[in-house]
Amino acid sequence: MAYKVKRRRLTGKKAARRMEQVAEVLDISKDFLAGTVKITVIGTEELTVEGEISIIEYTDISLRLNTRSFILSVSGNSFEVTDMDTDYIRLKGNIENIGYLK
Repeated sequence: MAYKVKRRRLTGKKAARRMEQVAEVLDISKDFLAGTVKITVIGTEELTVEGEISIIEYTDISLRLNTRSFILSVSGNSFEVTDMDTDYIRLKGNIENIGYLK
């Protein structure tokens, strides 16, 4: 006899709690698991982006990053990537403009 398994999608608070549990077990940030991006800007000299990102373009005057939700565009001059890993990038230079493209 075959049994049919009924799958239910978790929504709302149950989904959020389940995500927290998975993140805790895997010892990773729940924000990273959700695919969100954290952007930190210090003055006009430093930008840090954490989360699931990939570099589209990097020159000494522009940086474009692809995230799950948008493309982050940064322009200015004298850009230098000072630190980078698979889930974050730190940019220093003279930041003039930051934009989000859907």
